Order: sequence, then C-alpha cells, then structure tokens
Amino acid sequence: MSARHDPEPRRVSRLTAMIRNGVALAALLLCACAQGQADAGPAPGPELSPAEVVQAQLDALADNDTPTEDAGMARVFAFASPGNRAQTGPLARFAAMIRGGYGAMVNNRGASIEDVAIDGDQALVATRVVAADGRVFTYVFILARGPHEGCAGCWMTDGVVDKTTPGKEIAT
Repeated sequence: MSARHDPEPRRVSRLTAMIRNGVALAALLLCACAQGQADAGPAPGPELSPAEVVQAQLDALADNDTPTEDAGMARVFAFASPGNRAQTGPLARFAAMIRGGYGAMVNNRGASIEDVAIDGDQALVATRVVAADGRVFTYVFILARGPHEGCAGCWMTDGVVDKTTPGKEIAT
C-alpha cells in the first residue's frame, strides 16, 4: 500500500513563511516611516496643541522640497481634516491650491504664531508669515478637534483665511 502525500503541511508552512516575511516587511516599513516622520517633523496626533499643529505645517512649508519635492505639502495635507481633504485633494490639487492662494507660506523666510483662541473643539490660530520676497502675510488657521478617522482627538485644519493687510512689507 502506498502512502499518500498530504500537501497540507507544505501549504501551511509556505503560508507561515509568507506571513513572517510580511510581518518583517511591515515592521521595516513602519520603522522607515517613523524615521522619515522624525526627520520631517511631527505627524498628526492627539497630543499636539493647535499651535503645535499650525507650527508643524508652517515649518514643513518653509522647507517644502526637503527631503523630496513637495514633502512639505504632503505633511500639510496630512494635517488637513477629512472634510478639507475631500474638498481640496488629492495631493497634487491641494499643492496647486496652496501655491495659488497661499504661496507666501511656501519656502517662507519665517513664520510665527501670533494668537490662539480655543473654544471647545474649535480653534483659531493667527500667524505671521514672512514670504521669500520679504512681504509679510497674516493667516488664520481654522482647526477642529474631533473623532477624525485615523486620528481621534487630533486638531486638524478645516481651512485657512488670508487676513493680510495690503502693502505690508519688511526690509529685505
């Protein structure tokens, strides 16, 4: 009587190996992502205050193309609320909108938080941005904290209003 070969153990061991390799790859990618985020600045998280959220975005745009082209835009898009992303995304469209309406923030010389007003789960963050050409701009970031998908309790940007006084400049 011949023994019948049962292919099941081979399939299980092959599947186990694939899972192990997948887990190892996932761990490697998570480490790489965490390292990239550490180098680029903070990622959205519930521990960040409204001022920290806005400063992270201003810093990302100040050095927009580091480490890759439009890396700053991608970081800012990560801080956009789900509703904001739905209206302004995908990333290429979002980047074009930033360049068109808020270009002073891109590769700015400096930016600071001027005032923060928090009312429950809503916040307004007034900023001062010195554009690459020396002009001064004032923007107000509108943030909301909520049960955002993927980031519960995070402050995220719903919009930005340009409150710049025309003709305001600093010495270059």
